[in-house]
Amino acid sequence: GARPRLVERLEEVFESRMAQLERNYLSQKEDSQVVLGLGLPEFLLCCDDLARDGVEPYSKLVHNTFLLASCFASFDKSGEGIVSKSEWVEGGRLLSEQDPAERARLLHGYFDRSGGGRVGASEVSEALKGHLSTMRRLMPEILRMQQRKDLPHTSF
Repeated sequence: GARPRLVERLEEVFESRMAQLERNYLSQKEDSQVVLGLGLPEFLLCCDDLARDGVEPYSKLVHNTFLLASCFASFDKSGEGIVSKSEWVEGGRLLSEQDPAERARLLHGYFDRSGGGRVGASEVSEALKGHLSTMRRLMPEILRMQQRKDLPHTSF
């Protein structure tokens, strides 16, 4: 079905960008650097890849850097500024899901950080606090990227 193909494509895009990152680090002779996930620039490039493939809603999102940065902050559950492969796939599935019941199930899983099967106010609060904290930290980077015109995304 469509879901396994989406997960497969999300994994392919992630792995392709990670391989590119690792090649860049190796060419800089920084063998101590271990790349664990996508930073914001690589995340945006992955979203561009999916938009070019016609994966929704990426074709609508890639024109709005702030919205994509917000997605990045939501995907980055740890708040470390890196999106792991599992966070990328989980967030990508949630973002792309069309069926309301399945989207609700995925969203519940996103907020149920304790894995207890119930979502408490504290879990929602923690998720939102983490998101806002990451966005606050990302804003200077987003603005710098736009000023340098490193990104094709220029609108808020």
